[in-house]
Amino acid sequence: MNWLTLFWSATFGDAAQQALRERLSEQEYQIALLKKRIAWHEEGVEAIEIQKERLKEEANALEKRESNLNALHSQIRAENDSLNQGKLDLAKQQAAYQVLQKELMDKEQAIANLKMAIQSQTEENIKRLEQEYKAGFDWGKFEATSEWSVENEKLRLQVERLKVQLGEAQTQEGLEKRLPELVDVLKNERKPFLIVGNQGSGKALTASTIAQFYAGEAGLLPFALDICEGGCSESKWHKLGIPSTADARLFLHWMQSVVGQLDPDKNGLPFRNDRAAYDGAPAIVAILNEPVACTESLDRREYEEFVNCLKAFETRGNKRKFFLGILTQNESVYNLNGLTNSGRLSNYYKIFLNEGLLSKCSKELLDNSSDLREYIEADRENYKCGVIVNSAYGEVIKPCKHPLHRGSKSSEMIPVKVPEINRYTPYDWFPLEVQELFNKEGRGQRAEGRRFFT
Repeated sequence: MNWLTLFWSATFGDAAQQALRERLSEQEYQIALLKKRIAWHEEGVEAIEIQKERLKEEANALEKRESNLNALHSQIRAENDSLNQGKLDLAKQQAAYQVLQKELMDKEQAIANLKMAIQSQTEENIKRLEQEYKAGFDWGKFEATSEWSVENEKLRLQVERLKVQLGEAQTQEGLEKRLPELVDVLKNERKPFLIVGNQGSGKALTASTIAQFYAGEAGLLPFALDICEGGCSESKWHKLGIPSTADARLFLHWMQSVVGQLDPDKNGLPFRNDRAAYDGAPAIVAILNEPVACTESLDRREYEEFVNCLKAFETRGNKRKFFLGILTQNESVYNLNGLTNSGRLSNYYKIFLNEGLLSKCSKELLDNSSDLREYIEADRENYKCGVIVNSAYGEVIKPCKHPLHRGSKSSEMIPVKVPEINRYTPYDWFPLEVQELFNKEGRGQRAEGRRFFT
């Protein structure tokens, strides 16, 4: 025992040592509590980290579910769009069916009226002859009997004629039902078209129908060159709502503006390989009515430039959605001399109307097509339409329904219906004078009660 211990024991004694030990024990207890709390805290932190990981996994699962729901929503919306398109197509088919049903009802009513007329005439003649027979004297009876025999023979011949007419009407009606629509024959490809027909055969109306078909759901930008009626407020073009001119130089200027858009640095026309832009763009259609006569005022240089523009329309137009239509009464190369030739015309749709079709139907063509022969022989006085197509026998004429005068006599100038022209606002690169023609040209008048279409 050293002196410090002796001093401590002498000074504080056992009681002080006991107090000191108790204080040390208390401090050790507090230290143990702190260690325990630190352990609890560390366990809590670990639990929190585990909870964070679990929440992160749940968030990822929710994001994936949200992505799946968005994909499902897009699929539902696409199916809904398809359903809506199906409804539109069904509505169009129903409308077409109603038109055909109306035509059938009209034909049936005409046949019923014809039968009633025959029966009424027969009963009236018999009644009249019976009255004449009863009222006469003996010599009068003899005369009446002779007259009755004559009248009866006339009546019999009249009934026979009416039966023949009725049979022809029924044959024509059945044939019309079997014929395809003109646009169904042309639906495979959009090409330049040549329409041949006599005056009053419906060339302008047919060209308008084809032009609107080429445009599809998009708008149409038609422009017609017509030396006789171009620019006239009473012309067929005005009544159809198609801008027109008799000025070949203005028409040439317009064609040059269209062909100029083929330059690589221009972007005023769509490309066919960009389907969305192509289908949404308006169709440009140049219509030339008797082009040889229309271009007589051009000098040699202008004429050559005119021909070059026509070649561009023929060969490159379909790729950029501009097309060419030629209307004439004579398809011979002589009539189109210089403007086109037989080789280039082979790439055209050739549509023949009325006298144009009848003059085209050679014996060879009729022998190669029983349908064409039946169509021609059914009723030569009706409006008629045919398109040249290729077959195993070479080129043949495929008969089809006249676009607008179906079932009508060629003497009836008023069409059954008039095509609706969905004209588009002209491009700002059109010549200013042509833009003004488009802007002042109204939709035109409908055909009811008017005889003006040729």
